Amino acid sequence: MSDAEDAKKAALSWLENLGVAQVRLMIESGGMPQVYNTFAIEWLAHKDREAGEAMEASQAEQADIASRASAAAERAAHAAERAATAAELQARMAQRANIIAIVALIIALISIAVTIIGLSIVHSDSVSEHASSVASPTHS
Repeated sequence: MSDAEDAKKAALSWLENLGVAQVRLMIESGGMPQVYNTFAIEWLAHKDREAGEAMEASQAEQADIASRASAAAERAAHAAERAATAAELQARMAQRANIIAIVALIIALISIAVTIIGLSIVHSDSVSEHASSVASPTHS
């Protein structure tokens, strides 16, 4: 390795150890040694580009996540609408079944009433016949 490459590597290592904030402060305050000033400015520009690229990647990832979350929410809303429609249909069917059951119960009650009336008519006829046969015995 050449001396220039070694010096550049050492300067790069030194800047990395200081960190972006410290290097910026040293340049702004005039505390950066003049020999490193140009290299430090280039290094900061490179770090700024890296940070910008990382931010763009992060924003793209966040947009992708938001898009997927939005699509999932839309699918969930659609499923909820279908469930609500099914529940409404089920409620209408249950109401219809209740009406049919009430009508069947009314028919059963009418049938019971007719049977009771029929039995009492037959019984009263039978009692009348028996009473009239006892009251006037027929001689054969």
